[in-house]
Amino acid sequence: MESRFEAVMYRGSRSFPMFAGTFGDNVIHATHPFIVLEGEQVSGSFKTQEAAEDFITRQRSFAAFVLRHNGQKWVTAKRRMASLSRSKS
Repeated sequence: MESRFEAVMYRGSRSFPMFAGTFGDNVIHATHPFIVLEGEQVSGSFKTQEAAEDFITRQRSFAAFVLRHNGQKWVTAKRRMASLSRSKS
């Protein structure tokens, strides 16, 4: 499922990339390619999808989801947690 995010990556320097994108009328800047959204609020920016999902688990936020930057826009990251919970049953 594609989101309404349109994004670009800005490089202020080689060691500090910035990922930027729009959501509705808002522009979101992130230091990492994975972000956690809860409603229209960014809860955090993460280096890996696993770190973002661990954050959601610790916060026990069932409304939050992970977006990843694919080089041109933000897209919904597939839910690794859902597949893990099914395999543990």
